[in-house]
Amino acid sequence: MNTYHRKEDEPQAENRNLEIRQLIERLQKKLRECLLEELWDDKECIEEAIIQPDTYFYKFQTYKEKYLDKLADLQRIWNELVTLEKTKTR
Repeated sequence: MNTYHRKEDEPQAENRNLEIRQLIERLQKKLRECLLEELWDDKECIEEAIIQPDTYFYKFQTYKEKYLDKLADLQRIWNELVTLEKTKTR
């Protein structure tokens, strides 16, 4: 009986994983868009930062904390989901 419920739950789990992956994709897209907007708004500072990197280090640190770290976390979650799905299909 346990196996029966397990097979019944598999489509639900697959749907849940699909929903999670779609959510991750939307979050990644939104973070990238926000990062690009902020980079565009700060383009003059970025140009100066190339000449004087120490002066604008905080700006790059802000981008990293606000966007890049979050994108990396989402990618790790995505990879974990893929790994779990592969293990289940074996």
